[in-house]
Amino acid sequence: PDWLESIINGEGGIVTEDIYIEAVHLGNSFTAFVEQTVSDTGDQTIIAFLTGALSPHINFFVAAGDIAEATFLEAPVITDDTGAPVTIFNRHRVSTNEPTVIDTSTNPDTVGDATYFSEVTMGNVAGGTTLWSNIIGTEGHWSAGGGYFTQNEWVLAPNTAYAWVIESQTDNDNPCLIRLNWVEH
Repeated sequence: PDWLESIINGEGGIVTEDIYIEAVHLGNSFTAFVEQTVSDTGDQTIIAFLTGALSPHINFFVAAGDIAEATFLEAPVITDDTGAPVTIFNRHRVSTNEPTVIDTSTNPDTVGDATYFSEVTMGNVAGGTTLWSNIIGTEGHWSAGGGYFTQNEWVLAPNTAYAWVIESQTDNDNPCLIRLNWVEH
């Protein structure tokens, strides 16, 4: 048909853009990550934050060099004024938009950062509802327990604490990585 011929010839048609790409272009897409090597069974790598009034759309990637269990928690109890701040990056590098998530590692809490808990401070995050859990890592080879936007996206509740935890299941040195990517509207 004529309409298809015009599109093939570059004369028109519908142009679409993925909402995540649009969010990057608008400066509403953010990323944060933590990585550390833990040394014992039960040691944890944790990234956490408190959401503000918005409901971020988030996906995550988790990896470990050896056997570990990754867990995504809603409403854990996080001891205030513990952990360390994690820098959040706007994926549009010249945008001045700031994320609205809240870091609880300082008192008062800081808007625009996340919180990192190491194997030393991991006891300051406890409980909560397990929304997702999976065994990751396979005998020294990096393995992903996350997914793509369509497989692992969550719309978070406003004014709620969230934590992503990797717990080593081995006494071997175990490199762990948690990477969060989210959009705020």
